[in-house]
Amino acid sequence: MKDLVCDGCSLLCDDVKAEYKEGELKSLGLCRLGHECLEVALKRNESKSSIRKSGKSVSASLDEAVAAAAKILREAKRPLVYGWTRSTNDAIKVGLDIAASCKAFFDTQASLGALRAFSSELHDMNIDYTLDDARNNAEVVIYWGSNPTESSHRHVSRFSVLPKGERIPEGVESRAVVVVDVRETETMKIANHRLVIPFGSDADIMRAISGELTGTSSIVEEVAGIPAVELISLTNKLKNSDSTVFFYGSGLFASGYASENLMALKELIESIRKNGRAAHAMPVASDTNTIGAMQTLNGSTGFPSAVDYSTGSASNSEGQNMHSLLLGERFDAALVVGSDIVATLPGELGACMSSLPLIYIGPPDGLTPSRATVFIPAGSNMVLTEETMLRVDQEPIQLIPFHKDGNGQLSETEVLRRLLHAVRVRD
Repeated sequence: MKDLVCDGCSLLCDDVKAEYKEGELKSLGLCRLGHECLEVALKRNESKSSIRKSGKSVSASLDEAVAAAAKILREAKRPLVYGWTRSTNDAIKVGLDIAASCKAFFDTQASLGALRAFSSELHDMNIDYTLDDARNNAEVVIYWGSNPTESSHRHVSRFSVLPKGERIPEGVESRAVVVVDVRETETMKIANHRLVIPFGSDADIMRAISGELTGTSSIVEEVAGIPAVELISLTNKLKNSDSTVFFYGSGLFASGYASENLMALKELIESIRKNGRAAHAMPVASDTNTIGAMQTLNGSTGFPSAVDYSTGSASNSEGQNMHSLLLGERFDAALVVGSDIVATLPGELGACMSSLPLIYIGPPDGLTPSRATVFIPAGSNMVLTEETMLRVDQEPIQLIPFHKDGNGQLSETEVLRRLLHAVRVRD
């Protein structure tokens, strides 16, 4: 069996192996999601590029498709370059060069959700703390608004709950697991403490626990309908834990109170630390390279999202993002890379995206390639490349090519390099 790195989710597991012979895949260590992702990539037949003409998609050579895509971008007055949370850091950098060359607006799917997880309010809590640190030290593990059992299958088994660690000699027997969410989730099945809270009550509950920890206020009967006895029991766990980690997810942002919830989480962690205990926070991101997309963008431009090249240099306007501009019909073309955006964006946004001259580079599956004006297939990063992504804890992980010919397909990075060259070459 060959070593590989799984890019099925943001854990980027690098302790797995696989073997592919006579159309059959065998794997060691891959979760169900990772196995399925690799199997689909390996069994995917070579796809052809296509160009939509008179409402019909017509097969085209790679050179023809690249030329058509470059023409759309060059002629657009306000193009959008979007996607990237499933792309490598190398591909993202080429994408930024394309955006600069055609004076586009560049944004990633991290602009909603996980981006907020690395906002300035919380960034200091993520430095120098990794998933490996959580495995080795965390006595109390809290999943707040996140459900990794369904989104990041090995989060629990490899890093946070089940494994033994340097200071957690008995593994799960030495840990307390808390799950807080607005509904019953699969992750709650492994929890010692389960809190199903009202929608939008996250900050109120966090502040109540902070007050109990610091002695500035006390929980009398209930908070947001949660009985005092449950919250006091959780507070006592936090007081007695040498190390607590919060794994927070999109549930903190879905209520519309993202900034308030993040500030309340920061206050809660500071309250724990005032008791002389270690506490940290880390997001649970869904897409493979959500963190890498934001960090690469920030490192290259100084902005973590919504970078506007319309004036010839990178700029950012506070509150401006792809979603508001798309709904306002501010774009006249779009380049989407790596993700099935038409299927995953909320209905009105997806319809707006479909109405544009749309270039799509990525896997051939889904709605986006079928709606694209120009479709250029790209092979799986897990199969083809040795490029780099960032794990959800900001650890760089280098991919290992599993099957370099990729059924004749090029990687996203190689396709983007060809497109960049075509954009820069004027007729």
